Amino acid sequence: MNIRRTTASVLLVVLTALLLLELPRAIASRVDGYRWFDPVVDVHGIIVDDFVKNANRQAMQQAVLKAMIESLDDRYTEYVPPQLEEDFTKDLSGDYAGIGARISNRGGDYETKPLEIVTPMRGSPALAAGVRPGDQVLTIDGWETTGHPDNECIDRLLGPPGTEVSVRLRHTDGTEEDTVIIRNRILTSNIYGLMTTEDGWRFNLDDSGMAYVRVDQFTDRTVPDLARQLQEIEQNGTLKGLILDLRENPGGALPAAVGMTDLFLRQGDIVNIRSPREDKEDPGRKYEAKPNSSWEDLPLIVLINNDSASASEIVAGALADHDRARVIGERSFGKGSVQELRPIEGDNGLLKITTRYYFLPSGRHIQRPRLASDEAWGVDPSRGCVVPEDITAARERIRVRRPYEAVGGEYLTGPDVVDEAWVVETLKDAPLGEAVTLMRQRITDGQWPALEEDEDPAFSSTMVQLETLMDRREEYVKAMTELDDEINRLEGIAGTPDRGLGLDDDQELKEPVIAIYDNDGNLIGRWKVGADDDLNSSLSAVELFRQDQTDTTESDDSTEQELE
Repeated sequence: MNIRRTTASVLLVVLTALLLLELPRAIASRVDGYRWFDPVVDVHGIIVDDFVKNANRQAMQQAVLKAMIESLDDRYTEYVPPQLEEDFTKDLSGDYAGIGARISNRGGDYETKPLEIVTPMRGSPALAAGVRPGDQVLTIDGWETTGHPDNECIDRLLGPPGTEVSVRLRHTDGTEEDTVIIRNRILTSNIYGLMTTEDGWRFNLDDSGMAYVRVDQFTDRTVPDLARQLQEIEQNGTLKGLILDLRENPGGALPAAVGMTDLFLRQGDIVNIRSPREDKEDPGRKYEAKPNSSWEDLPLIVLINNDSASASEIVAGALADHDRARVIGERSFGKGSVQELRPIEGDNGLLKITTRYYFLPSGRHIQRPRLASDEAWGVDPSRGCVVPEDITAARERIRVRRPYEAVGGEYLTGPDVVDEAWVVETLKDAPLGEAVTLMRQRITDGQWPALEEDEDPAFSSTMVQLETLMDRREEYVKAMTELDDEINRLEGIAGTPDRGLGLDDDQELKEPVIAIYDNDGNLIGRWKVGADDDLNSSLSAVELFRQDQTDTTESDDSTEQELE
């Protein structure tokens, strides 16, 4: 009994000592945290008490939150205000109610073009109501789509299940029709084949057992849908090789990326998530493959490009690190950060914050650095498999593929045996063409062919990105030029030769001088128009040179009076 009392007394003394040591430190940390807000509180008080107008305190609060996040210089950390919280969570879920149709991205052309349907989805309300590929949506419940951005049009098409929306369609033959569509819950699939038919997607490229699957996003349904589709392909024939297309895939749910990788991996790490902060002890979290994977020996090719990000990079990088797949294309985007959603107390919105980074089994950091660095990032193509694609080629590939993916119209069928020549010449898809040739050799010979080393994939990726940025710059310059022209037209400058000087169109001036005075009548300076210039045609093109203020003559004064 005495021993127990002695032990308890010792433990009590130790705990008390620890408390005395840690409590001041915790209090000091809390006090330092409060002190950080002192200038914010002071400025808030001054504004509320003395600002000339009543300040919007909620707007100030949200501005402070946004400013703190902007100071982090992280493109993926963002503040979601309360009024946008519902739309934000809806986008994350991928579960919505609407008409079920893919629309064309009009970009800046929405001012002159109506909304256009790329294709209704299979089994959708839009398809049941008679919507067809290429239809233009002129009005939504009498509201014109021309002149309104795509997101505003989409908002009007969405609505509770069972509700009606009336659209006026212009079909591809020029006829117009009013159609009522009954909205329903839309559960989109992210699994696509090479082309669609009346019976569904075509996944087999020939009778040798080569299949093609494109995944455009990772959601909770992606892995079950892919597994079910691969099982159907096996039941309908022999599955001997798979081309997995992850191009333009922005990522999505981490469990889906881990689950997809696990389908093809017998054992080993898939991804490690940890914080690289030196002041934070973070052992990280490793995701490992589970035994008895369904397709652990299936020959596999993964297609990526510089728009393949996040979850796409986990799948491609892990399979490449374990030598389970050949990766074809170009270096991936480099989005290797993990974001978490944290609600802000008091119904003040959400904080989406970067908390950790992805690391591949090899230890490679996926995240692209903000500045140029020698550190490897992203996922590189396999040896001999670099196939760069500039923005023009990528857009053409996507445009050409659309008719083959349309549902409800005239179905386009490719050849029974899809080869590289048809893919490159008809689908304008050089990376897929190389994948088809490489996989066919793997199925025929039983092993991957030896390929020569490509140029540095990082250099190829950099050149593609540079060309992409240059193309975008040209588009922006063109758009700015058109915008300037439109502004000039609206202001009436182009049709006003005198540029607001009040001169007659036939007024002739010989060596005129322009003088500028301040509000008190003091001369600021005189500018003499060159003799070879035409003031009436374009003042903006005239070369003006300033005279010294002290160099004044009677003739200058008389000219100034005439100009006034």
